[in-house]
Amino acid sequence: MAALIDDQLIEARYKAQAKKVIHSGNLYGTGVLKAPLVERKVRQRFVRETKKDEKTGKVSYCWVMKTETYIAPFVDYVPLWHFYPDMSSTELESCRYVYELHPMTRTELLDLSRRRKFDKKKIREYIESRPDGAAEARPFDVELRSMGDREASAIADRTGKYDVLERWGWIDGASLRECGVEVPDERLIETFFTNIWLLPTGDVIKASIQPIAGVLWPYHIYYLDKDETSIFGEGIATIMRDDQDMLNASVRMMLDNAAITAGPQIEANTGLLNPGQDPRDIRPFKVWTRSNENAVAPALRVYTIPNSITELNQLATMFENNADETTAVPKYVTGDNPTAGAAGTASGLSMLMGNSSIVFKDQVSNYDEGVTVPFITALYRWNMQFSKDDEVKGDYDIKATGAASLVAKEVRAQQLQAFGVATGNPMDAPFVKRDELLRQQAEALDLTGVVKTKEEVEGEQNNEAAQMQQKLAEAQAAAVLAQAQATAAKLNADAERLMRQAQHMLAESARVRAVTQQVEVETAARALEAGAIATANPHAAAAGDEILQHAEQKTDEALATIAQMQGTTPQAQPGQPAPEQPQQPQQAPQ
Repeated sequence: MAALIDDQLIEARYKAQAKKVIHSGNLYGTGVLKAPLVERKVRQRFVRETKKDEKTGKVSYCWVMKTETYIAPFVDYVPLWHFYPDMSSTELESCRYVYELHPMTRTELLDLSRRRKFDKKKIREYIESRPDGAAEARPFDVELRSMGDREASAIADRTGKYDVLERWGWIDGASLRECGVEVPDERLIETFFTNIWLLPTGDVIKASIQPIAGVLWPYHIYYLDKDETSIFGEGIATIMRDDQDMLNASVRMMLDNAAITAGPQIEANTGLLNPGQDPRDIRPFKVWTRSNENAVAPALRVYTIPNSITELNQLATMFENNADETTAVPKYVTGDNPTAGAAGTASGLSMLMGNSSIVFKDQVSNYDEGVTVPFITALYRWNMQFSKDDEVKGDYDIKATGAASLVAKEVRAQQLQAFGVATGNPMDAPFVKRDELLRQQAEALDLTGVVKTKEEVEGEQNNEAAQMQQKLAEAQAAAVLAQAQATAAKLNADAERLMRQAQHMLAESARVRAVTQQVEVETAARALEAGAIATANPHAAAAGDEILQHAEQKTDEALATIAQMQGTTPQAQPGQPAPEQPQQPQQAPQ
């Protein structure tokens, strides 16, 4: 709700209207703010639309400006010259009625006829019967124009203007029925709070009962100094009126005395001057000629009038200082820094500024009590009735904090700094909201926006936690990858070791094969030698056969061993029987 109301105040330009109200209140004593009422606004926005070609099926996009209407609260400043309350009351709450004057052009009046609930027929008939306008010159308008340079244009400005009256207040049921509102017979004697719009002829062009639930008067009044005998207040001009008259009188005397004493007074005895001498013709180095009569008596005498500007300036200064005390608005508040007294130092000036804010607090409290609280309360009820966002709605109370912000910033900054140092210890830290203290220190130094909000800190903490979690996951993945790489390296090393072992076994097998072949060659050679011996000596054949058979058996055993190492079956040598295979044990039948 607070964010919604803040957006609505910005859209309604509340700050600009509030400055006008404060200016009127300080100058005339009374400032009037009118708000909130329902206003229907027109908003233009661009919407992206899709177009499809029926022949080619091609889809294209374009931006189209669309106009839409929506309701919003509006805030308006009411000039004091257009505000006519019930003068028999001293407070707005006890008034029976309040009239507001609306000077309108023909265009504005026609726009009014297009609004809902306004009598379009009566408005158009009124304009047609008075095509040149019907606004009358009012005494206050003539007087205001005579104060400035607009007196010559007073008649021309009234051309084409129309006056419309807006009435807020209580009215009985019978009169309300005459205005066109349906009122039951049993309630004719009751009074109702209504809003009625009137033409100067007395014709009613709109009548409605209490447009906003819980809100009566849409007017909120700011007083600089409330007059207990009137509904209006007194402004600075009225409060310092006596001092202003005395100050003006002192300045007039000072100027009159300065004019008289600007030069000497000259007495001329024309009887002693020669004919043709004009005593009014005075210029530098002029020669005066005179007759010889009564040579002792001077023909010209010069008199000097006493100058009292210093004394009169002191008198004007006294009334000027008295005006500062009367209005409680000293000159140093507006930037005029005297070099004497307490205001001559930075700390002294800060102390004086802090003391002067005590008086300003009363004025700000008047604005808070007369405008801020009732206006924001009415705006809250407006949103409760008309806002479509149910998430912002709830039971709230309005608290105005304007007066709390008027302490001298320098003093407040020093106090906040001292408090931060005093509580910067482990014992006091749990009881101090450091984020709020830091935010107030920044505001006192006009460094708004540099302190992070609670939501921003929580968001960053969540981001940091997500980043830490991501880094942890990345570290775990890296560790798993490193472990897998180490395992793969170990497997590669084992494979290389097994490969080297296999290569060594193959080399050993090749060596054994070479030795075997050498043995076979040597055996064959010996067999040939034995055969030759046997041929030469027949009686040695039997011994040679036995030796040869024994050599063949050893050779077969060696080949079988090599075949087992290489995983192959030994092949029989040509001319030799195949080696016997070991018999497998027979399995017994089931």
